Amino acid sequence: MINRIANNWHWMRIVRLGIGGYGLVQGLMYSENLMIGIGAFFLIQGIFNFGCSSCSTNNCEIKPTKNETQKLDT
Repeated sequence: MINRIANNWHWMRIVRLGIGGYGLVQGLMYSENLMIGIGAFFLIQGIFNFGCSSCSTNNCEIKPTKNETQKLDT
């Protein structure tokens, strides 16, 4: 888990961290539970690098099956 936090910092991760921090603080200041939840969600995504839009890790990439790669090679 420490490796997930310490590595792969990129611009989208920093943006999520900023949006999450801002949303969480605003939600706490105005006692808006929905905003606290949304802010916490983005903050956790930024800290732990979760989410589909991780630029450097391609978490949403669908790898071709063995049969599909054989068709492409021939």
